[in-house]
Amino acid sequence: TDFILKDLQVWSSDDLLNWQQESILRPVDTYIGKPIDGCWATDAVESGGCYYWCFSEVNKQADFYQIGIVESDTPGGPWTDVLWAPLVPNGLVDVPCYDPCLFKEDDGSIYILFGIWNYYIARVSEDMRSIEPPRPIEVRNPVGPYGEGKTDDKVFVHKRNGIYYLSW
Repeated sequence: TDFILKDLQVWSSDDLLNWQQESILRPVDTYIGKPIDGCWATDAVESGGCYYWCFSEVNKQADFYQIGIVESDTPGGPWTDVLWAPLVPNGLVDVPCYDPCLFKEDDGSIYILFGIWNYYIARVSEDMRSIEPPRPIEVRNPVGPYGEGKTDDKVFVHKRNGIYYLSW
């Protein structure tokens, strides 16, 4: 009756028809340290020759949401939690902290976006181990699946021809 995701998996394909599992990231192998049923949306980015993968830790019953980060030398893993703490801790802002988007700017700097209904953005440190204080993103005249004036979860940003596009 509810969404349950016990681990996160990386798969690869050369043709989008045949797939090979590359790695599995289990909450017990991260700062979480135990099995959970709430590993939600993820995003990854390359920076400085390493790959970084942010994941959501969710416990809806406890109103507890935060974002962790792991790193690897390859996009397929294996993954290592070098912080042994969340990158974006529960309660940092006034909305649940989950569903990360990692955006790499033209100059190589990395930003993390997150939130539900209201979104935040923060610059990630060069070593990918901390963030600046998050700033709210103003969305003017939003229209989402819940109607006019409302957004949703899983914020995402991309850039094309010098214009930034925000979606959810």
